[in-house]
Amino acid sequence: MNVRNFIIGISTSVLIAGSVNAETYNFDLKNDNYLRFYTGFNDIQDVDVSGTADIFDFASISADFAWGFDPGWTVGAQYGYPLFEPSVPFFGNIRGEAEFSYSKAYADDIDGTATITYADGSTAAITGSGTVNGKVEVVDIYNNFLWFDQNTDFNSNWFSKVSIRPYAGFGIGFSHIEHSIEDIVGEVLGQVEKGTAIGYQLIVGADFYSFNNITGGARIVGRRVDSINSGVDGSESLGGQLTLRYNF
Repeated sequence: MNVRNFIIGISTSVLIAGSVNAETYNFDLKNDNYLRFYTGFNDIQDVDVSGTADIFDFASISADFAWGFDPGWTVGAQYGYPLFEPSVPFFGNIRGEAEFSYSKAYADDIDGTATITYADGSTAAITGSGTVNGKVEVVDIYNNFLWFDQNTDFNSNWFSKVSIRPYAGFGIGFSHIEHSIEDIVGEVLGQVEKGTAIGYQLIVGADFYSFNNITGGARIVGRRVDSINSGVDGSESLGGQLTLRYNF
């Protein structure tokens, strides 16, 4: 999957869909609660791993390698709620948002170097890469803090009927990760690692009017999750999602 093309597609869909509707925003985002559902891609960046172990009585081995993943998908739901009185300067535009999501991606390859250190101090290095069959499943629970500018309404001569309201913010929460490794280069392992770690995310998005209290939009999310194992770097991911929100 070409992540850049996917993001361009999301932006284009926002403009096209908004131009079809000759309406204006008709609800107060700072006062209304909402439910939002989304789906899109989730691209996990390579995860670096390092470790050392003794082998036999005459040598030790240290390894540095990286897990690679194919882009996966995600689905989720959010509940948005007010935090401050709308009349409060700046803070009146900040909303809270509880988020729950599920993501899945498949392992692609492993690249790395193993160094053997003998008792006399001499070393030997082995470098290579290989295919991996496995998957990563993630369940996320986060709370977001988003800033909406109700006075900003992007319109253009080309899309005069588009009403786009941007937002941005950050979130903090927990990710439960299950990493299953079926085999590496045909060598069957059947290993599963599970763990829960704290995570942080940055969010940039926009909403546009659709009909009644239903609103479409799109957002981009960058997330980092702390490591669940010693010697393993925290994982980072980039997601792009299409959203559908109901205000009540």
